[in-house]
Amino acid sequence: MTEAPERAEDHTLRGATDRPALLTIRDIIEEMEPLASAQLDDYLNPSVLEVILGDGLCEAEGARIRH
Repeated sequence: MTEAPERAEDHTLRGATDRPALLTIRDIIEEMEPLASAQLDDYLNPSVLEVILGDGLCEAEGARIRH
C-alpha cells in the first residue's frame, strides 16, 4: 500500500483584507455582546481584528481572539 504524500498547507492570506467586512464584524460584536470589545489594528488599512472577552471564555477568566 502506498502512503499519500504529505501536503503542507500554506496559511498565508489570499487576497486583500476586506475592510468593510472587518468593520461590520466589529460593529456586530460591539452591539450584540456587551462583555466583549473589538478593535482593528488600523482603521484605514486593517489587517487584524482583535476581540477581547473581558468576562472570559468557558473556564478562562479572560480571552482574546485575533484574526
